[in-house]
Amino acid sequence: MCSRAHLKQQFTAASYNGSGMDDRNNTDRQIKLLNGIRVIELATVIAAPSACALLCDHGAEVIKIEDPTNPDIARIWGRGDTEELTADPKLRNAPGGGGSAFTQLNRGKKSVTLNPTKPEGNKILHELISMADIFVTNVRQKSLEKMGIDYETLKLKHPRLIYGHLTAWGRNGMLSFFNIILITQYIHTWF
Repeated sequence: MCSRAHLKQQFTAASYNGSGMDDRNNTDRQIKLLNGIRVIELATVIAAPSACALLCDHGAEVIKIEDPTNPDIARIWGRGDTEELTADPKLRNAPGGGGSAFTQLNRGKKSVTLNPTKPEGNKILHELISMADIFVTNVRQKSLEKMGIDYETLKLKHPRLIYGHLTAWGRNGMLSFFNIILITQYIHTWF
């Protein structure tokens, strides 16, 4: 664990080039604060993937988990964009690639496809989480409990794990069971 003073010393050493000039624009010499931090992301759509993209921007190794039978819906957003509007044009029409929204929300991440509801996929997911510093998800609470990756279960197995659970409707209350994908499909059907 780095102390704040140690991080400040590293940053200062990395940003000072010895000539009295600040060298923060020299990316070869910059130290990213989250280097060495591993994040496992089991999330779709916008909020959690964008949060993890920011962690990645600051040096964390982010591993995005996607179910091959139910990939991130953001993969199709922006597929019709022109090349100038696409974050990564070569991925736009690639098999399994994504539109501009997906490439922007998942920049710099590593990717693993597995079905976390199947025993073999769930086992691999648990192995990945055991090697992580942070776990971020936006999966509904009941599904997390079925897979054994809810907060209460993981805090006992991995007490140092930082657990982030983002939800559109909250964890409790009458709207907590809503599924944003189903709601979106409903809205598209009626409007």
